[in-house]
Amino acid sequence: MAHRHDFPFQPAGLYDPRFEHDACGVGFVARLSGQPAHDIVAKAVEAVANLSHRGAVAADGKSGDGSGVLTQLPRKLLSREAERLGLGRIVDEDLLGVGMFFLPEQAGEEVVEVALKAQGVRLLGWRDVPIDPEQLGDGARSTLPRIRQALIVPRNAHAEDFENSLYYARKEMERWAERDDLYRSGFYVVSLSCRTLVYKGLFAAHQLPAFYSDLRDPDYESALAVYHQRYSTNTFPTWQLAQPFRMLAHNGEINTLLGNRAWMRAREAQLPPAVRPVIWEAGSDSTSLDEALHLLERSGRSMLHALSVLMPAAWEGNTQMSADAQAFYRYHAPMIEPWDGPAALAFADGRYVGAALDRNGLRPCRYKVTAEGLVVAGSEVGAIELDDYRIVARSRTARDPARCGHQARARPEQAVEVVAERRTDRARGAQGSRRHSTRTGPAAGAWLLQRGRQDRAADHGCGGPGRSVVDGR
Repeated sequence: MAHRHDFPFQPAGLYDPRFEHDACGVGFVARLSGQPAHDIVAKAVEAVANLSHRGAVAADGKSGDGSGVLTQLPRKLLSREAERLGLGRIVDEDLLGVGMFFLPEQAGEEVVEVALKAQGVRLLGWRDVPIDPEQLGDGARSTLPRIRQALIVPRNAHAEDFENSLYYARKEMERWAERDDLYRSGFYVVSLSCRTLVYKGLFAAHQLPAFYSDLRDPDYESALAVYHQRYSTNTFPTWQLAQPFRMLAHNGEINTLLGNRAWMRAREAQLPPAVRPVIWEAGSDSTSLDEALHLLERSGRSMLHALSVLMPAAWEGNTQMSADAQAFYRYHAPMIEPWDGPAALAFADGRYVGAALDRNGLRPCRYKVTAEGLVVAGSEVGAIELDDYRIVARSRTARDPARCGHQARARPEQAVEVVAERRTDRARGAQGSRRHSTRTGPAAGAWLLQRGRQDRAADHGCGGPGRSVVDGR
């Protein structure tokens, strides 16, 4: 069947794509030990299937608004497939990057290969992702892209530099796609990372494992999984706009979107050409938030630091907030404008996974922790069936830490974070589940006084090792 790609959509009559929003089901599953296993992926698939009611279905009875999962790289599966394809043997110590791509019928690989070569990384080869098109409705199948994975290795051994190179490569692919109008033919970089991998598509949530057989493979192992069922409130569903995106899954809407995009365009002149444009204008509000988060995270900040900058707490005049926390937000306030919802987010970078609300606190998100170290968070209780007597902790992401017992009050600056790295000699930080504190690094008050009027865009106070993408090369 011939593919029809009307995306990106153009304004017509009363319709304007600038006002697209969505309201969805979202959450994550993780194991505190950081031990990858297939049951985490299976539970995420189960959870998103139980949220099918949060999405709509087309008249064909199969085409949904979109659903998907974000996981760590399934190294066991990928190593097996690399050997099967004759690409070589990949061992645990090897750095490996994977790109998940939606491609046009007759093109797209050259764009990827040229961009990767320009960044000095080596493409081992391509893998055709096994899919079952019979699971799709007529609407989704008419726009079905080719779905392929690129297996990539670095020419140096530093994970942060490798991740930065993949980020630069993605931006180059997107510029090429925009220039050659490849988006209209179905091109899209679903994910490109040495830590995470995204499987998503234009179908109802219960069709996800039936369409992608990889998700049913016992060798697909991960210690974390973010899941998402999209509900296109006033949008046109597309393969590209299904979620999760590269770092987050979003329930709600960004009501400050037009201003956020305008200010991001205005400050792009101060950024290196390699990261411009930051925002893909044809994307949804969730897409733009994900791109802004990715830029800040790749600029040397931790994911939680970056998210706290983009979605700050209601800190001005808040007498219940500590002086250090207020100083943190005061310091970052001139850097970037708040992205205000209402919004609930599940996010992951392959090492950390978490959930958070924006400062409006108007979207539900609850979590449970089991005695076996399983953490489940979501926009709805009961997405995964758990034995109640095994639950050792439960709460909302917005619980007020200043109150005791089970009293709770909306404090949207609070988030749930899980460290999902395996405990090894090289692993950074301690495993465990904790609430996120805005004191990420040195005391924020001292930090504010110390840095004064220094260039905030170059701040690496909460980042990891490696080079920042905003410093140029």
